[in-house]
Amino acid sequence: MIRNTNVKTRRTRSYTSQLRDEQAETTRTRILDGLVRTMADGVAGVSIPAVAREAGVSIPTVYRHFGSKRGLLAALGMHVAGRAGLVPSKLPETQADFDSMLRKMFQNLAGMDQTLRAAAASDLGREARVAAMPARSIVRRDSSFT
Repeated sequence: MIRNTNVKTRRTRSYTSQLRDEQAETTRTRILDGLVRTMADGVAGVSIPAVAREAGVSIPTVYRHFGSKRGLLAALGMHVAGRAGLVPSKLPETQADFDSMLRKMFQNLAGMDQTLRAAAASDLGREARVAAMPARSIVRRDSSFT
């Protein structure tokens, strides 16, 4: 019997498991933290194997969670923003709420972990920001502040 090995099928479970969901989120966070550490170490060419090694997971696990290097980089922006405390828990409803949220965001930026700062300042961090905001990259493509 000849099998077609080019067909990818994704198995879905007939049930939901909170424990599996929590474990998947923990693994996802470990991988993203591994990416941040890899970027902060100044690795010129960040690779999936390097990130997997840093996160303590297998290479297929990285692909299972993110699909590709592009998917991994796409998730980086929200992960760094969340770790830095830049994602508000709720949107402001009044001017006072907005002022308070903005003040807290700047305080969080000032106290950001050095590893996160190094990752955000790297070329790969810039590439991830540009990919996350295509409209912004069109307006100021040559700017060093994107």
